[in-house]
Amino acid sequence: VALLSPKGRGTVGLVYLVKKAAEAGDAATALKVAQWIEPADDRAVALCRAATAQAKGGNPAAALATIKKAEGLARNLSQKDKANALIEIATAQLAAGKKQQAVATCNQALKAVQANRNGFENANAYKRLARVLVGAGEIQTVKEMIQPGKDMFSRTLNASARTSIAAIMAEAGEVEAALEWVGQFPA
Repeated sequence: VALLSPKGRGTVGLVYLVKKAAEAGDAATALKVAQWIEPADDRAVALCRAATAQAKGGNPAAALATIKKAEGLARNLSQKDKANALIEIATAQLAAGKKQQAVATCNQALKAVQANRNGFENANAYKRLARVLVGAGEIQTVKEMIQPGKDMFSRTLNASARTSIAAIMAEAGEVEAALEWVGQFPA
């Protein structure tokens, strides 16, 4: 499968298959397919999606074992790829009921995201991190996550990310906190 799945081609299809199997609650299929995926960053993401399905299916012990595999892969990834994998690891940890571990993993991911200078990628990463942190009850951490932008482009992206994050907070029932937070920013 690795020979047929170079980055950006078949791998995307396999990761999608894992995602859909996990969403359907078929953790066994998700895990089986995840183990075939190359490169390591895509496999780590897929393993985390399988782990999330395991946790939601009532098997947190299996989920934690799968998360350990993903953590092993994440150690050797580039900064950019590591951020994505760490966010997925945190998501799976939260699903497995390990809130403190998820928050600690989000903190590691946040450092990797902030080291990346791609504003578009960061805006998406901030939203994904916010979902995990809000789920773990870390509203204040979410509010402090986005660094102030120095140029107009960064400020615009940050404003858009803040709006999305406020919506995430509101969806999780933190409406007052979301309104208070966005009220601090002009426009």
